[in-house]
Amino acid sequence: MKITDFTIRNAIRRIEKEGDLFKPVLKKGINISRILKQLSNKKEKIMKAIWSGAIAFGLVNIPVKLYSAVKESRLDFDMLDKKDHSRIKYKRVNESTGKRSYME
Repeated sequence: MKITDFTIRNAIRRIEKEGDLFKPVLKKGINISRILKQLSNKKEKIMKAIWSGAIAFGLVNIPVKLYSAVKESRLDFDMLDKKDHSRIKYKRVNESTGKRSYME
């Protein structure tokens, strides 16, 4: 086998010629050929690897590609009261007057 045997078009041809080898393993209703055809028809940009290399263990060589990905997440921790697990709020209070102070 050559590396060019693993393109989407060649995979579609092989499935049409030899049948879907993954069919016994996949859930009912999943059609690999249909999914590959949808992927090959997409006009969107395909992600490009920002780095490619290989990991070698003696005679075994494993190709590796690194893709960039971004996922934003924001954690917000609140302190809870031990008794009833209600939130403890933070208020800015003036020590001398005892009145609430707002940030300006």
